[in-house]
Amino acid sequence: MTSVPSELYQHNYNQFSSTSMKNLDNTEEIISNKTQRELGIIEKLCSTYGFVYCCHRDGRYFFHFSEYKNDITQAKIGDVVEFEIIIDKRKQKPVAINIIPVSSEIIGENRVEGTIAVVARQQLLNNGFDEINFIPDGKVTYVKKGETYFLPYDITDLQDSSISIKVGDQVTFNVGQDRRTNQFFARNIELIKNINSPIATIKRYRGVISTMKDSFGFIEREDALKEIFFHITEFGPNIATNIIQPGVEVEFDIQDRHVSLI
Repeated sequence: MTSVPSELYQHNYNQFSSTSMKNLDNTEEIISNKTQRELGIIEKLCSTYGFVYCCHRDGRYFFHFSEYKNDITQAKIGDVVEFEIIIDKRKQKPVAINIIPVSSEIIGENRVEGTIAVVARQQLLNNGFDEINFIPDGKVTYVKKGETYFLPYDITDLQDSSISIKVGDQVTFNVGQDRRTNQFFARNIELIKNINSPIATIKRYRGVISTMKDSFGFIEREDALKEIFFHITEFGPNIATNIIQPGVEVEFDIQDRHVSLI
């Protein structure tokens, strides 16, 4: 399964209209959607004008350099842009206006734990339009609410490219979505447990003690907007209990006990 649960994101991807896969060959439709922002790619640049290809419509639209709202000398073929479409009054044809460069991808803020299913060998080459159709050969799998998902990744998505990744290794990652194709990817992949390592790599977490009650308390995690329980004995015999107070920064491991994280 290649779709991704919506709860992995804190972003709104529905910023384009529901008619986004239609052709803009109807003047009335263009007029009714004239303030809608479209997503596209610069396809051609000439002396004073260019053409932009719309990713979510089957269309190629003329634009004048005066409609590019950043430094036009920095624009390149293959750049991702947002723009509006209106009807040119003289030629009665659709043209692109109010063009601004944007990022081609949105990265979710939440970290997801998964497993390497296929080791990536290829690397994405940034060469304009070929980038859109490039699907990396690596795959990460993870389970969410009983369903299994697979996300592609390439070598550049590894946070530490010097580490040898193998099938079965446990990793954490962010989920990214290409705004042009709506394809999901695994990004910023970090190894947390090597399947062939005789000693498992234990991920360390950081946080701040938020609450302390007698022999237990709660830590506000740095990596997630939630608190986690701890017992005072987990600090060990060499730590004075009087320094275990709210506001103290700590580093810790997480274990799963009785269906609860501690």
